[in-house]
Amino acid sequence: MIKLKRSYYDIRWFLRGLCFPVRWWNFYCLLRSINSRQYQYFILNSEDVFIVPSCTNPGDWNAAKVKEKSHTALMRHQELCETFQSIRHFYPDAIIFNLESSLLPQWMKEKHITLSDYWVDLSDSLPIKIANSFPNKGIPEVTMLITLLRGIKRGKGVKRIHKLSGRYRLTGSFLADVSEPGLYLRLYQSHDSVSTRYLVYNEVSIEQILENLQPTLFDMVPGRSLEGVIHRKGSLTKYFVDSLGVCGMINGVDFISE
Repeated sequence: MIKLKRSYYDIRWFLRGLCFPVRWWNFYCLLRSINSRQYQYFILNSEDVFIVPSCTNPGDWNAAKVKEKSHTALMRHQELCETFQSIRHFYPDAIIFNLESSLLPQWMKEKHITLSDYWVDLSDSLPIKIANSFPNKGIPEVTMLITLLRGIKRGKGVKRIHKLSGRYRLTGSFLADVSEPGLYLRLYQSHDSVSTRYLVYNEVSIEQILENLQPTLFDMVPGRSLEGVIHRKGSLTKYFVDSLGVCGMINGVDFISE
């Protein structure tokens, strides 16, 4: 069961959340749907496992809403293909999971299947449908991750689990400096937030990753971003790196390199 163990508490955000009773009802329904779901199980043994959540088709009425309408499904599809290709370039033996939360035309689906090892269709998943009702896009993203991670049986050979958002691509690897167990991510001190485009869990259990992710759902209900809360959760040691080696377009408009 998802347990809401909170190591960080902000009364201002809690009071703000009281203004949105419908969100809290949806949150209750979301937890129930996650806990009652039958999960697909995977046994993994690759040294590196990449989880790539994506919402390729913003035209799907049930999908998470996007800010830029000009960032079309075709553009997002092309960027996602580049995501997979960049992973294969830097980690040729990695296992790639593509988690798709929107309905796709068959030709897009077939292309994504050929570029990833496991294509997981979550477009008709009840937890994802509920999560997409929230204005905060971090909620469906975390719901997708939890949905997959609950079914992963980690083999002894797995060292790192990477989360790389669809439509961003790798430009290098910072793993030469990764040695200690924990969560590696980039911190923006001026905003007291981190980048969630790419992060790496190094030599930690699935249970520890879920402990880090699950409480963030509660924090995001009032409107907080995933970037503002994920580094505060769980008992994992957090390591902040100067460069992630990732780039891409934000909402199809602004180029970013981290």
